[in-house]
Amino acid sequence: MALEITGVTSKLDGTPIGNGSSTKFTEVTIRGTASKADQAIYIYDNDGEAPIFRTTSNPDLTWVSWPDPLNVGEHKFKAKLQWDKEVSNEWVITVLSSNTH
Repeated sequence: MALEITGVTSKLDGTPIGNGSSTKFTEVTIRGTASKADQAIYIYDNDGEAPIFRTTSNPDLTWVSWPDPLNVGEHKFKAKLQWDKEVSNEWVITVLSSNTH
């Protein structure tokens, strides 16, 4: 498995948020896969300099992140490894309102 974002859902109720789609939810869960267990994975938004969340891959090579609530607007998520240049696919969502439910 490679480093990959496999899905984004509402943190509130688990509603899937497809790549390229819009949502009213500002609190999301980002899930993915990694090539090894126990890897430090950093989640970035809109090519920012600083990560918005740090997580670690599980023994089954999956990972989960729960970043802080998102602002209204477009968000382009990518995952990167701490000691490697590997970068995941990009997952883009647009938050249309500041509703959290």
